[in-house]
Amino acid sequence: LSLHDALPISYILLEQQGNLVLVDKHAAHERILYEKLKKEIAYGNRQVLLTPITLELSRDEAAALLEQAEQVAALGFLVEDFGGGSVLVREVPLEMGERDIALLLGDIAAKLLLGRQDITPDALDRLYYNIACKAAVRARDKNSLPELAALVDKLAEHPQITHSPYGRPEQVSLTHQDIEKMFGRQG
Repeated sequence: LSLHDALPISYILLEQQGNLVLVDKHAAHERILYEKLKKEIAYGNRQVLLTPITLELSRDEAAALLEQAEQVAALGFLVEDFGGGSVLVREVPLEMGERDIALLLGDIAAKLLLGRQDITPDALDRLYYNIACKAAVRARDKNSLPELAALVDKLAEHPQITHSPYGRPEQVSLTHQDIEKMFGRQG
């Protein structure tokens, strides 16, 4: 196995302080992105897309998204009217890239259409969860060993991160005694 081979794995196995630690790479990456998004979006950190994305919505969804363009910008998206239910997306949250932008903004537009009201802090938080979830590596995505090591390093920088934004644990730890019990070696 080469250092740069991509591996389609869901969990990272580590040994820490004599314990076997299993890290759910999606949950861990999701939480790291969530924390970073909250901090960066507060400072207006967005990336300009070289090629804007045209988002096809219903006229009502597009109108709801455009009416709340200032709040959508607070989520890290710069959108503008492109006519007839189409919206042009020019900027996205720094960590997001282009993956799942249409799906997420369509979801935001549908929620705005239902309420046609300001996005509350709780709703903003849920949208940050959604952005982080969509941008995070997937459980069976192929990642190289350096990519996985970088994720583990990020976790080490943030020891307070123990759960995904949805409350799932991002890692579990098994002691030597736990493993012994699993193999019937301890009575």
